[in-house]
This record gives sequence, structure tokens and C-alpha cells, in this order.
Amino acid sequence: MILGMSWLRSADHPVNFHDRTVHIRDRNGVLVPCTIATPHTSIACHVVSVARICDAIAQNDVKEMGLVFLHALPSPDGPAASPSDPRISHLLDEYRDVFEAPTGTVPDRPIRHGITLEAGTVPPRGCIYRMSEEELKVLRAQLDDLLHKGWIRPSCSPYGAPVLFVRKKNKDLRLCIDYRKLNAQTVKNVGPLPRIDDLLERLGGAMYFSKLDLKSGYHQIEIQPQDRYKTAFKTRYGHFEWVVMPFGLTNAPATFQAAMTTEFRDLLDRSVLIYLDDILVYSRTLDEHIVHLRIVLNRLRLAKYKANLDKCEFAKQELEYLGHFVTPKGIRPLADKIQAIVDWPGPRCTTDVRSFMGLAGYYQRFVESYSKPHFVKGYKSDPTYSKLYAKVSSDHPPASHYRISDGFLLLYTRGKDFLVVPQDRILRTRLLGEFHDARLSAHLGVNRTLARLRQRFHWPDVLHDVTRYIESCAVCHQNKGRSRVPFGELKPLPIPRAPRLSIAMDVTGPFPRDRHDHDGILTVVDRLSKYARFLPCKYHAAAPELARLLHTGWITNQGVPEDIVSGRDTRFMSAFWTSLMAESGTTMKPSSARHPQTDGQMERAHQTAQMMLRTLIRPDQKDWVDRLPDIEFAYNTSVHPAICVTPFELHHGGEKARIFADLLLPQAADIDVPCSPASVRKYRDLLIKARTNMQKAQIRLQQQANRHRLPCPFREGDLVWVLSEEFALEQDVSRKLLPKWFGPWKVTSAVGDDPAGPSFVINIPPHLTVHRVFHASKLAIYTPPSNDEFPGRRSQDPPSMDEHQEVDRVITHRKYGNKPRQYKVTFKQCAPDDTRWISSTDLQTSAPLIFADYEKQRLAKDAARPSRPTPVSDKQLRPRR
Repeated sequence: MILGMSWLRSADHPVNFHDRTVHIRDRNGVLVPCTIATPHTSIACHVVSVARICDAIAQNDVKEMGLVFLHALPSPDGPAASPSDPRISHLLDEYRDVFEAPTGTVPDRPIRHGITLEAGTVPPRGCIYRMSEEELKVLRAQLDDLLHKGWIRPSCSPYGAPVLFVRKKNKDLRLCIDYRKLNAQTVKNVGPLPRIDDLLERLGGAMYFSKLDLKSGYHQIEIQPQDRYKTAFKTRYGHFEWVVMPFGLTNAPATFQAAMTTEFRDLLDRSVLIYLDDILVYSRTLDEHIVHLRIVLNRLRLAKYKANLDKCEFAKQELEYLGHFVTPKGIRPLADKIQAIVDWPGPRCTTDVRSFMGLAGYYQRFVESYSKPHFVKGYKSDPTYSKLYAKVSSDHPPASHYRISDGFLLLYTRGKDFLVVPQDRILRTRLLGEFHDARLSAHLGVNRTLARLRQRFHWPDVLHDVTRYIESCAVCHQNKGRSRVPFGELKPLPIPRAPRLSIAMDVTGPFPRDRHDHDGILTVVDRLSKYARFLPCKYHAAAPELARLLHTGWITNQGVPEDIVSGRDTRFMSAFWTSLMAESGTTMKPSSARHPQTDGQMERAHQTAQMMLRTLIRPDQKDWVDRLPDIEFAYNTSVHPAICVTPFELHHGGEKARIFADLLLPQAADIDVPCSPASVRKYRDLLIKARTNMQKAQIRLQQQANRHRLPCPFREGDLVWVLSEEFALEQDVSRKLLPKWFGPWKVTSAVGDDPAGPSFVINIPPHLTVHRVFHASKLAIYTPPSNDEFPGRRSQDPPSMDEHQEVDRVITHRKYGNKPRQYKVTFKQCAPDDTRWISSTDLQTSAPLIFADYEKQRLAKDAARPSRPTPVSDKQLRPRR
């Protein structure tokens, strides 16, 4: 094993040549004493890789080792190393303190990490996750190391985030702290990170490059003292808080980038590029590069930043930086990225197509004429343009409005050239998406999208394609209003057999309070006779108080009704009211949620009562309660248009109410006295006439209303949109900016015996506390987009809060040969069938907690699965010698 200068200069591995002992840290960070064996003449030299050495150390406990000479061979795929210059070695020896291991904190730096919380938040807490014996051993070792370096300290903070471990690529355990709850309460820092492509564009003309990587970069930034208690985490071995900036905080990248920018602001884009802890120094000549490198190292020394010498490269003409090879001749992608595109399996769904297009599209700037082959292939296979393209691209093209330019077919008309798009559904779908779905297009309508396309492109049936594309756009359906007549034809309630059997009731208000604290009106209307009572009450009275008022104001005089039609007031839907009606044998018939048209006569009675009150009360509105008996008498003694008689006369057995004008009329004969046979026959005829007139009024109203309504197209099992106005608003959310429709959700069943509604039960998610019965006028048809008509269509799911799709859960996994394991995942705020296969590295980076939880479940299942019995062989039966 070779002991290089970088290893010898480090303080992590004490060496005692006198006692022939070396202390080497194992995978858990614990120092293990090793004895150097005496030299032996039979030792042979072999070329081994670093991976073989690491595997040997990882699998076997190091008890004794021999010191041999090894020669480091460059990787055939890696960058070519430039010849070493003695000036570089002298420079590194001069600044060897920059490459020491970082410990403690540097309190005089201008930038510290702060944690600003939103107003009204409470300290989040989490449980301590269970760990295996291996994890507990690593946890104890890492806590001791962090305490020794002064990066954490014991804490009594009310905050306490849980910790867990995630496997690294080299099978080591990485300590992770679950700061998700704390990050949700933190005010986000909008400090930007530089774009990688913008950084790489600054390297034009550079010949020499050096890359420096800060060792434990985040831990070299101190946390403001008043915010340290917020980073507390709890373990089995104690409660600790960070003194330096840990991984996992939401604003940590912005803070670290700001600290690096502050230190090297005058050198940025001149001789230095910085992306978090990766520092690239570039120069045109070697002499200039040594000067630039000295300035950077001096800045690091003055700011007391420590670099990781093992990951640094100096004075190279080709090196890897931010996923690319940087050379004087230009930039090229890494070989593994190209191999990933080459080995990409054939797509089996639209998600696979999007994944491949995203990876290949990122490297399209390295591919000359990236899009041209698709167009040329499309022209040759298009029955409309194949012959035309062959003629125009010949040596002697005929005179035409078409011409070839750089392989593309152009049409000259209206004084300008238009790019002809071949009959390729993927190409046309991408164009339609750019002109309709993209952020700078904002889902405009057919006319505007068509006008923008026709300014640049041409193909037959472009109007049909644009129309079908927008009609099948789920985002447009969800966020745009409907300019159509509502669904749900009017279906009147059945007419009662006689007065007093069916009533309607509701509470209206609020009005000015009187001396008895009345600020509302309990309106009770007989559904056949239209006889009404306007009872003063408290607008927010409890259910028992309203029941008492209904008893004294109606039931004691008119009797107990068979059914009551009311709105979905919480008091009428309460357990008290339901049990009370059940005891009295009365059936409650609540209306559809947020659909007052169900009980139209009650709404009309409210309007009439309020109109009469406005004409009788004083300007100060203090006497409205005193006027209620007057308007009640006026309402009941006027002829109702639905029954063509007065409610008082029909409700009281044909007896008319006496008013002052009746004093001028002659008295009725004895034959018309109440309860006489003539009066009974007269009342029976009056009742038949009222029911007939009411039935005619319902038919007339139904015909008039259904002129502006459509029959319900919904049936059980259909997917529908639900009007967003039916749901309560969340905090700090404007209804004007909400989507017009929510869903789509499935229709569970229709309310009542008619399968055509007009009210339906919708399968709303459980977390939305809303009544699940909706009228058809609150629903809209959901038309799922066809992937066959527009293949490769971009996802129409809403953007997440941080502009990245967040993994929701892992469905299953797969593994092919020696390739890394892949995981099939779903994403939050996305359709359940929008799944994607991602690698273990991507899942571990984007969702470490979900990855760790799934891996624990997978390993537990594998351990519980019985192993196959090994068949007995002759070799096993032979006795050992």
C-alpha cells in the first residue's frame, strides 16, 4: 500500500515508524491500530485498482499490512494529466495549511447562516427512529467526532429533529437529519445559484484549469448564535445542536453560495468560477495560472477555509467540472452520460419518453443538427411532402414557393418564409406544446395559439390539430370557465296532499338587534297552502333554541308535519335535530349543498318579506321586529300566484281573513258558516283548485327554466370536475387565482331513484371536509387526453412549490444484471398513473427518507423470505482432510 503525500500530511492517521504502527480509520471513522510487517524478499508487485483496495479494506478487518510500492495508472476514460510543474509543488507546500482538516469554527467571517421562521410557528418535534446495531455504532462514532471538532454541542432546545442513516455508493452510512418540518416553517432565501451552462460559457480561451473542493464545506460556515437552538436534533445518545451549518437546511445552499461569492467577488468570471464548494481556476497561460492559483489559495488562507487535497486537481488542461469535461478545445459531456443515452431502454409509456427527452435534450447543444434528422426523416416519410421534398432538394429544382434551407423545407408566402412541419405526431405535439403549454404561452385559446403558430410554421389541418389539442388540455379544463348553459333540468318537488303535512323552513338575517337580541327571522312556510310564519330569533341561535321556537310558533297551532324541507344548515343537520325529528316521526329533506334553488319558494318568501319590511320600518331600522306581524298578515291574506287563492283561506279551511274593508260588506248567509256541508264542499273544491293551479305553475316554471338547462350527462362511474367555489379557502389564498374546477373525481351514485340526477354523490378525497353531494350545475364533464393522438405530450400536472417534482412514494423496484437498481415512483400533485423509473442515486438524492424507508421494508421482506435449501453434493459429503 502506498502512503502518498496527501495521506502523510493529513492528521487523521497517526504513524509511528519507531514502533512500526499505523492508525487507520475504518468505515465508521474509528481509529484502528495496525502493525507494519517486516519486509520480505518474496513480495511481488502487482497493479491493482483503488476500488480493489477499498473493497479489501471494507470487507476485511485490518490487522497487519505490508508496505509495498504501487504505481498510480491514469484511467483510460479520465482526463489526460498535464506534466507536473515544480512551481505547483512549491505553491502547494507553501499553502499546506489550506489543506488541513477543518476543526472548530471561524467566528469572524462576514456571513453566517441564519434561520428566520414564519410568524406564529411552534417548534416542530419528531420521534427518534429505530436503528440497527451497525447504525448505533456509527452514530456514536460520528457524534464523538463532531463533538471533538466542536461542530455540535449538547442542547436543551425545544426543537428536536430525528436522525437516520442512508447508504452511500461505497456502502458506508451517511448521517441524515430530517429537517422537513423546520424547513416548512422557514422563510425561504431567494438567493440564486448560478446556472451551470452560464458558468461553462465563461471558459472560452482558457488553457489551464485547477479545481478545488472544500472539505466538509457546509461545516465551515458558522450558524448565528441566536439560531443554533433551532437546528437541534435528538438521538439515543443525547440531544445536540449544531454550531456550524449542517446539511438539510432549506437555505443552506444559498448561504454557502453567498459566502463564496463574497470572498471571490472580484475574481468571478475573470479567473474563478464557483458553484457551491466547487472552485474552478482558469487561465490562458501557465504563468498566469500560477498567479491566479496563488491568489485563490491566499484568499482561502485568509478566510480560513480548508480544501480537500484528495479531490483537488492543479494546472490541468483537461478535467471534470460539474458533470462535463473542460478542455482548451471546448466542453464535452461525460462518457457515462453518453452511455446512459446509448443504453436507454425503449420507452413503454409517455413517462419514459419524457425522461429520455429530458436527458437527451440537456445535451443537445453537443449534438450538431440535433433536430434536423427528425425533420428530414419526417419529410421523406410524409405522403404530402415526400415527392415535393425530393424535387426541391434535387440538383435542378423546379420553380416553386418551396425551397430547402439547411435541410429544412420552407414555404414562401405573404412575404416571408414559413417552416413546413412534416406529418410527425411527436414533432407536431412538441410544437403545439411550446405554443400552448409552455410558460411563455400560458394556455391561451384556439385563436391566439393558432395565430402564433401561423406566424412561423405551416402544415395542413393545423386548425384541427390546435383545436383538438386545446380541447384535450386538462389544465385549460381546470382553470378556465365554462361558457355554456348549466346541466341539470328543473324537477319540482312533489305536491303535498293537504295543508300542514309538509313545511319548509330556513333562517335569514342578520338584522339590527332589538331589545331581546333578535337579529334573524325563522321563516316557516306550508308547502301547499303557502301559509307563512315569520318568527323573530337569534341569527346564530343553537339547534335547541330553534327547535323550541318551531314548537311554540308552529307545531302547537298547526300540528307536527310529516316532512320538513330545509337547507343544509349545520343546526338542521346536527345530531340533536336529527334525533328530535326521528322521535316526532318527521322526515328531514335537506336541499343540495350550496344549491338554494332546491327550495325556491323559501327563497322567494324571504325576498317578499324583506321587501315589505323595507317599506314599513323606520330609517333607523329599530322596529323591524314590531312590523313582522303586519307583513305576516299581509303576506297570508294576499292571493298567491301559485295557488290563485290566499294562503290564509286555503290553510284555514276556506275561511277568509277579515280586514277593515269587510265592515262595508254584507254578512255571510247561514249556508256559508264554517263546518256546514256547503262550506266543506266549497273547501274541497278550493283544495282541488289550488293543487291544480300549483301543478300548472310547476309545469310552466319547469318549461321556462329548462330552456336554459341541459339534461345531465353524468352517470355512475364517470369522472367529473367540481366547481372550486364549493370548497372552503385555505389561508393566504385568493379565490380569484384558484383553479375554476377541482378534480377529476368519480361519480359514486345519483341521489334519489332517478339515475340522471340532478344531484350526485362525488368521491371527494377524505382530507377535503365538504358535503359530497353536488348538483349537476356544479359539475363539468372530464375528457381524458388521448396519448395516441398527441404522443410525447408534456405532463399537465401543476408545478410544485419549489419548481421540482417531489417523490410521493415508491411502488416497486427492479434490477437488470450488474446495472444499478431502479425504483418505480409516483410524484406529489401528479396523476396516480404518472409513474417513472429512476435510479437509486436519484431517489437517494431527491428523497432520502422515502428511499431509506423503502429499503428497510425491502430488506425486511428479503430476510423474512425463506432461503432455498442447498442440495447435497458429493463434495459436501466428503470428510475434511
